[in-house]
Amino acid sequence: MNLIDQAKEFRDEIEATKRATGRLILKSDISQEELKDLMSVYPLFETGKDLKVGEIVRYNEVLYEVIQAHTTQADWTPDKTPALFKVYEVKQDSQGNEVVAEFKKPTGAHDTYKKGDKVQYKGGIYESLIDNNAYSPDEYAQGWKKLN
Repeated sequence: MNLIDQAKEFRDEIEATKRATGRLILKSDISQEELKDLMSVYPLFETGKDLKVGEIVRYNEVLYEVIQAHTTQADWTPDKTPALFKVYEVKQDSQGNEVVAEFKKPTGAHDTYKKGDKVQYKGGIYESLIDNNAYSPDEYAQGWKKLN
């Protein structure tokens, strides 16, 4: 490949990166007020409700995703029952921008990163290249693509 072809390829990579990151916003850049507004669209956790896998509930100003169908009980709160719930991160702000949260080390198979998930890590934004990604970009670089 000659120098001109290399320059064109590099330019194409820069343009692709701009498109991929142009509508990203860091969770840390969202105001508390906007975060509360985004969270308010989700129902509060209540006891005696039948929940299905994938449903999102709000408990103590944190969003949780149901990972096992069940009927809620007072002693099965989302913050204390990792077999039933995992923390859910808001994916978009009110303008449709993708929200990128800080990398959190998964605690089990239920909260690993899926292919396409994006995280903020050590000042960069990374996209998971694999499903069931349980490692940071430092621990397994082949599983991540740096976007910025």
